[in-house]
Amino acid sequence: MFKRIQQQSHQVGDTRILVSYDRLTSRFKISDGNDVIYSRSLLLLPFIRSNIVISSSTYSLKVTSFIFWRAKLEQGGNIVISELLRPRRAKSIASIAYSAVMSVLRFLAG
Repeated sequence: MFKRIQQQSHQVGDTRILVSYDRLTSRFKISDGNDVIYSRSLLLLPFIRSNIVISSSTYSLKVTSFIFWRAKLEQGGNIVISELLRPRRAKSIASIAYSAVMSVLRFLAG
């Protein structure tokens, strides 16, 4: 089933954050309750590095949306959250695997 918005929540320090990705508009957003911490369209930006502040602590956000999806949160070089959107990462891996299998089958068939 097609879900337009993929989302996942995480606990960062004493704050609960909600990470979401809108597949139609390619908008990546991090919010805590009603406040938007970070929001950006990933349409033409396959690699993003940005500093964000969550509950008065600075974190480094790294998003890769080119071929394989990867979104992680770091603080001082240490990984705080290794994958912000696991459903999105799984979908990208499945799509690449499907494309590879279909390409091999096409090559073998003719």
